Amino acid sequence: MQNSAARTYTQSAVRMGVVLDPALTWEVRYSIEAGNSEGIFQAENLVLGDFSFLRVQTNGGSGGTLNREVQDNYTLTVRATAQGGLEAFTTVFVNILDMNDLRPLFAPTSYSFVVPEGSPLGASVGRVTATDADVGSNGQFYYFFRERVELFSVHPTSGVVTLTGQPITGQRMELEVRAVDRGIKLYGTNGISSTAKVVLTVERVNEFSPVLSMVALVPSWLDQDPVFAVVTVEDQDEGVCGDIEWVSIVEGDPLEQFKVDRSPVGNEYKVKTSEPVDWKKFPYGCNLTLQAKDRGTPPLFSNTQVVQVLVRKPQALQVRFDKQLYQVRLSEIAPPGTFVVEVRITPEPPNVNYSFSPFSASPYFLINPLTGVITTTTPLTSLSQDVVELEVLEQGSKLRTRVQVTVEDANDNTPTFTRPAYDVSIEETVPVGTVISVVSAVDDDKGENGCITHSIAGLQALPFTIDQDSGELRTARELDYETSSDLYMFSVRASDWGSPYRRENEVNVTVRLINVNDNRPLFERVGCRGMIGRDFPVGQNIVTMSAV
Repeated sequence: MQNSAARTYTQSAVRMGVVLDPALTWEVRYSIEAGNSEGIFQAENLVLGDFSFLRVQTNGGSGGTLNREVQDNYTLTVRATAQGGLEAFTTVFVNILDMNDLRPLFAPTSYSFVVPEGSPLGASVGRVTATDADVGSNGQFYYFFRERVELFSVHPTSGVVTLTGQPITGQRMELEVRAVDRGIKLYGTNGISSTAKVVLTVERVNEFSPVLSMVALVPSWLDQDPVFAVVTVEDQDEGVCGDIEWVSIVEGDPLEQFKVDRSPVGNEYKVKTSEPVDWKKFPYGCNLTLQAKDRGTPPLFSNTQVVQVLVRKPQALQVRFDKQLYQVRLSEIAPPGTFVVEVRITPEPPNVNYSFSPFSASPYFLINPLTGVITTTTPLTSLSQDVVELEVLEQGSKLRTRVQVTVEDANDNTPTFTRPAYDVSIEETVPVGTVISVVSAVDDDKGENGCITHSIAGLQALPFTIDQDSGELRTARELDYETSSDLYMFSVRASDWGSPYRRENEVNVTVRLINVNDNRPLFERVGCRGMIGRDFPVGQNIVTMSAV
């Protein structure tokens, strides 16, 4: 057996040796003549009765060891000698038995598998592989994950990793898989031989092909950068699989006179010329076939789409503004840079130049000379008029148009009371419904934004009411200095009718009651009777009568 200790004897199912003649006194000696170059084995004899046994053992003084994985058998030539020059030869075949001295090894020790999203349960995502140089049951092992895993499993014998759950797209898991030797261990009972790292990444599947949508245009010969078609590409995949790598002309342009330019934003493309085209050679235009490709793995291609490119021949056209009067409504609190309107002439020449006419130039508005887009330069709250008239001039054609901007009021002002606080003193005897003060507010906004509703704030029960329109503060019931409070402090709220939100303000109101002599004195006791003695002193108080 491999790795056997020194002086370990080989085992044989049959007797090895020489039969001795009882009449002769032979002393048989054995020696290994061939097949033992490393000196691993040595031969010795053992005489039992009439038989000299040949015993082969490992040599204790040799530096060599038995290793079945290096050499699993030896063929030894053994010579037997006796007195008188007698000798005989035999061949001994030594088979080295395997011992479970090696552990399974992964190759490689790190694996990376990609799991496509939507994979069915039980789908194989990869395989790990380990080997064991031992043979038989000593070379058998099984795989398992070091920790419990819900989403994946590894087959114990094949090493195939399968899907057992539904992972999340984009999820990345790092697992450890181990191999355990099935045989009896040579060194202890620990059979874990090797560990491999498995990285599983869930990636999106390139499921959908791009879809082309095209709108053919017929530009004019006057256009400096004509666009013959606008192509839109849609891909229902997400992430990289939904990105478009290119849209290309695959047929119909052998001279490569056209190109497809991508817009800076979105999946919109424009078909343009890459060099001047002699349209006289193409009186009926050209048919271009386009196709799109996404960035998925593997990439998918769209169906081909054919677009006919044409140009309008020059003809006498009347150049004019799209409208003679542009009417726009704009909030007075529109921030600087707010888009107002775009004016343009048709057909628009390449050297177009828009400007405000000198007498209608306004510090509140700015016009782009190339695009005709009018924007604000400052808020319009300081404008005194509600309607602003602008005149736009195109310098090349000298054409003019008018722009009428109606400035709409915004609820940007809070109601303001005429006083910072109100302090009113009234007599307690004023009739019910008497106007004791006018607590009113004003609002600089216009329309409903400037309409105000007055009300008494809070839930305090008060003997007063207020007119919601005029702000007149009236008594709601009789007042009495003696039986009720002589001082009332409360707040009046003013709310405008603005939209989408209203503005409010409050002011403090103090009402003081003035005592009036409206009650006559009353004796505390009436109809009193008493008795005094005959000798009651003169001038001494008999009784005290009190009144309130």
